Amino acid sequence: MTTMSTSDFDKSFKFVLEKCEGLKYTDLAADNGGATKFGLSDMADGVKDGKYRGIPIKTMTLEQAKVCFLNDYWKAAHCDLLVGWLALVVYDTSVNQGPGRSIRILQQALGVVSDGQFGVKTLMAANGYRDCTREGKEKLLAKLLAIREDRYRVHEDWPTFGKGWLNRLKKVRQEALKQM
Repeated sequence: MTTMSTSDFDKSFKFVLEKCEGLKYTDLAADNGGATKFGLSDMADGVKDGKYRGIPIKTMTLEQAKVCFLNDYWKAAHCDLLVGWLALVVYDTSVNQGPGRSIRILQQALGVVSDGQFGVKTLMAANGYRDCTREGKEKLLAKLLAIREDRYRVHEDWPTFGKGWLNRLKKVRQEALKQM
């Protein structure tokens, strides 16, 4: 079985950072995540202290952020075991909604038990999309994005961030289709 290379992470990292998260520091009152830079938020660890894994968010470097994204979102969601387009979608979900939630969304779309544990059944189901038809891949992509959209629409922050979340899904869809 082939796994994703470091360059696949690099491509996904660059896409999500540039197209979805952004490079600048923000601290919006309406954002429950608190201070954010490169898409890493203060409240990711449940503590509002201006830090992500002990690194002050305001002065965090891009290289520090990249290590955090690799370990806390890419590897945590097992994107290294997925085919490129699917790895991108699961990684973006992991960054936006957390790695556990990204695995549950993937499992739901695949039709396996949605327990948030990336095991053999999840891997086997996901691997079924490596060489399937483009139509099959597009159907899985549509399911993944529909589940995310449904979650967004009932989120308490939908009125504030809903338009941005839908734009994010559109960008992810376009990129995933290019990679198929």
